[in-house]
Amino acid sequence: MSARRRRLFALAAVLAAALAGGCQSKVQRQLNAADAYRLQNKPDLAAEAYKQVVEAHPDDPLAAAAHVELAMLYRVHLGDPQQALEHYRIIADRFPRSDWADEALLWMTHMGRVQKDLALIREGVSRLEAEHGGKHSACARARIHLAIALLDAGSPETKAICRSILERYPDQPNQCAQAQLILGRALEKLDRNEEGAAKAWEKVRETYPDTVSAGQATQRLGWLYYGQSRSNKGKPAAASPPTRLAGVPAFAHQGGGVQAVTLEALVVLLKHRKADADLNTLMAVSGAAFQFVYDPANRGVGSAVFATNPLQATAAGYNFAALESPSSTAEEAMLSLCQTLDRGKPAMVPHTDGDWVVVVGYDRGRKVFTYLGPGGERTQGFDQFAASWKAATDHAGGALDPFYQFSLGPGKGAADPARLVREAARRGASLLLQRNSVFGAPAGLAAYESLIADLEAHGSGTLPEDAADLASWADGPLLELREGRTAAAQFLEARAGALPEPLAGQARTAAALYRSLAAKLSELHDRFPRPPQDAQPGSAQPEYAGAALAAAKLAREAQAIDRDAAGQLTAMSAE
Repeated sequence: MSARRRRLFALAAVLAAALAGGCQSKVQRQLNAADAYRLQNKPDLAAEAYKQVVEAHPDDPLAAAAHVELAMLYRVHLGDPQQALEHYRIIADRFPRSDWADEALLWMTHMGRVQKDLALIREGVSRLEAEHGGKHSACARARIHLAIALLDAGSPETKAICRSILERYPDQPNQCAQAQLILGRALEKLDRNEEGAAKAWEKVRETYPDTVSAGQATQRLGWLYYGQSRSNKGKPAAASPPTRLAGVPAFAHQGGGVQAVTLEALVVLLKHRKADADLNTLMAVSGAAFQFVYDPANRGVGSAVFATNPLQATAAGYNFAALESPSSTAEEAMLSLCQTLDRGKPAMVPHTDGDWVVVVGYDRGRKVFTYLGPGGERTQGFDQFAASWKAATDHAGGALDPFYQFSLGPGKGAADPARLVREAARRGASLLLQRNSVFGAPAGLAAYESLIADLEAHGSGTLPEDAADLASWADGPLLELREGRTAAAQFLEARAGALPEPLAGQARTAAALYRSLAAKLSELHDRFPRPPQDAQPGSAQPEYAGAALAAAKLAREAQAIDRDAAGQLTAMSAE
């Protein structure tokens, strides 16, 4: 589910979404406190805290974010789908212009499919297409839910719904491939028309060869043509030889957290497709090099979130289709992953061994997968791999669909250097100048204001209880912020030579500003307030207080440089 994935992506290395709002208002502070409970894996306390937000501020735009979290908590952690459905309805009804309204309606169709409630699915489809008709991906996915539910109910309407997806949403190849696959199943199951089913599945293979559905169509054609036992569905043939993709580069882990590992895995996929990719470029193209998130209630969140889905943004920047595929069971997931590898494509999957890994081979005889990760190349048995895969997606708290996998689809030609830079500039300027909140935490210029206020509060004269935690932020996320801005400078410097004027000159100017910003952030780190050893909270510490106020001034200077750099990005993003 794309919007929820955008909002929480980085928890699995996952997807965040923007919230409107100012810096540390009362409702923002309440939302931050609720987020903290959820991050601590305390769903009951988190639900109560989110309820307080929506009850006290029912019409505040930030209440929509609280309803999103409540729906997820009830659906995933608290086992109350009806409560989840109620919150999805509130989002769609009360906040129709929010980032999550279309996603709420899509979740309604998903829950209707699970509950075998055709009326609920139809309601979701109808409202999605009427109120959010431009969101083709969501609309097509909703119709897929309806088609599957109708097929399960034995309704001949299945075929009409599948054909409507093909007619209305030809720009959605994954959903069209799935619709064509379901159409074949309907012809086989409902009409006993094996010839028609075979033609439908052959069309999946011919028209959408790089989709997961193409592999499933191949499997079904095998059952149809060769009469394989239905009891073997979802089980790979034991006689298949081992598969190990050639030409997949090593996973070059350079340290860092979730963001770095996610992008390093994506570098592997891009280099396998002969794209000119490196970590600095992906930091810029994904937006990670330009974002800043700071929450005094959860200071580590900034290094754990992406403000936009980095996989989709980067694939689009390099002119590749983004192939995202979930599975409902381990058996389906294993078959789907093997089919992706059979098509010569490595796949990224969430995994407990380093957040993300790149799967490059399998051996059905030995029942093992081969994957690349931060720890190098490893093999793991099918069952253990599936358990690690599921645990990683479960840990995302609903951010990722079960057994989520990502691979690169067909390319549309080499990426245009100017377009790549302009898109990175557009995303970077938006993240700093327009994005006020990510994952409930202050972001962009608001993050600087939050940091400055935090430092000024620490300059009161007495030692706060969280002084050590603040110092830890300086030695972790602050350094990552500096590395991100350094990556932005290196990206712009490296690309400037291939750009036309005035874009090249603007890129060099922005790069110089980011170099200056990185130096200012280094100064901030070196002069950051650190509590004296053995000092007790509440004790008078004038030197610490003075250092905190001096650091607040440096943070203000850094904010001004970042704003100027974002202004250059705005100029660059104009055609």
